[in-house]
Amino acid sequence: MPAALSKARRAIPDGRLCRLCSCKDSDPDLTFPEMCMHWGFPPGPETNKNQGRLCFYCFRVYNAEYASKFKNLAAFLKAFGEQGSDLMVKFNSMREQVITICKDKQMTVGVVVEWSQVRAVVQTVTSNEVEAKQNPDTIMLYKDYVVKHGDPAKNGHQRGQYKGHDVVTIPGRLEWKVYKTEKKASG
Repeated sequence: MPAALSKARRAIPDGRLCRLCSCKDSDPDLTFPEMCMHWGFPPGPETNKNQGRLCFYCFRVYNAEYASKFKNLAAFLKAFGEQGSDLMVKFNSMREQVITICKDKQMTVGVVVEWSQVRAVVQTVTSNEVEAKQNPDTIMLYKDYVVKHGDPAKNGHQRGQYKGHDVVTIPGRLEWKVYKTEKKASG
């Protein structure tokens, strides 16, 4: 392990969350799982605790790609917060590339990332769009229900009256349809 890395790892985690990926500084690092998550800023000299609100991986991508495009981190977080946005797709793709580079080189501090190559990689992200459909409820006569299914109370079904008949309502099945789509990350 590089000396710079071991020095950087002396920070005492305090459970802070990365504002972009929601990892904690006390989580296992993605490159060195035996250590706590590497943070974007070095530990404070007085407290020896991590500083800032971005993990190392999010910090690298934000600084390289977005710091000059947004007024500040708050403006970026607002734009980033739109779930499914192209910005989020591209950011997460770039973050995954940084993690891969760090794992391949077995280092975080001092790792050289060729950002032009990272940007040039065509990013295709597969996402799932889910459609849920609630089928209509089934109504059975109570006497038929008991023969076929037993006690409705034990099965979570409701007994009641419908047009003067003693009936049991069986909720309609919830059906899920999943559609896979591919989305190309763009700048």
